[in-house]
Amino acid sequence: MSHSSASWDRFKTYFLHLESLGLSVDISKMSFVEEDLETLKSLASKSLQEMKALESGAVANPDEGRKVGHYWLRDARLASTPEETDQIKQALSQIQSFTQKVHEGSIQGKGGRFQNLLVIGIGGSALGPQFVAHALGQGHQDKLQPYFFDNTDPDGMDRVIASLDGALDCTLSIVISKSGGTKETRNGMLEAKRAYETTGLSFEQHAVAITSDGSQHTVAGFLGAARLRDDDGKRAVQGTIQAGDH
Repeated sequence: MSHSSASWDRFKTYFLHLESLGLSVDISKMSFVEEDLETLKSLASKSLQEMKALESGAVANPDEGRKVGHYWLRDARLASTPEETDQIKQALSQIQSFTQKVHEGSIQGKGGRFQNLLVIGIGGSALGPQFVAHALGQGHQDKLQPYFFDNTDPDGMDRVIASLDGALDCTLSIVISKSGGTKETRNGMLEAKRAYETTGLSFEQHAVAITSDGSQHTVAGFLGAARLRDDDGKRAVQGTIQAGDH
């Protein structure tokens, strides 16, 4: 058999196309033999079993007794208890309602309908919305233009504020800290608050918080607050909220 014929046969054997997902995977060019697949089969089976347990509500963080609830945010029916399903559905409904009111202009800043979004967070609290903004953003077609305080660099914060010069009255700030005690996020919030108040604006009337029950975050006077459950990840929840703005 010629090399080209062998390559074609191998391609036909190890090429997978899933029409329903619009996904194709070609492993024919990888260096392995059939026996390798048999060796890996038990490991793959073990991984799938552990993944199923995780998605079904098994404790993933034994030190804190926490599950991993990210999957349930995509489909609340997968949650491990009816109570968790109801909590997720209620939270998502509140987020969607808030987002719709922002888009409609019934919730707005002093300058009118919100046009910009300033996300204040560190680590995963910034990476999640940045990923969604870059992946789904359509530039000036988006209803809100995203900006980020994602580190403690004062020059970086100044540049962001400068780019929003004259537009803070139509900029909605989202402060993200699950514990409410993240120093970097608090510093960013204080810088943003100072910038708003320097122009005669109330920061709280242009802000919403993402935090958790029992956090140190003070949200008095804020336009709203999304409360995280212990099993929810900041990146997952923020991704859900951010996605509503596109």
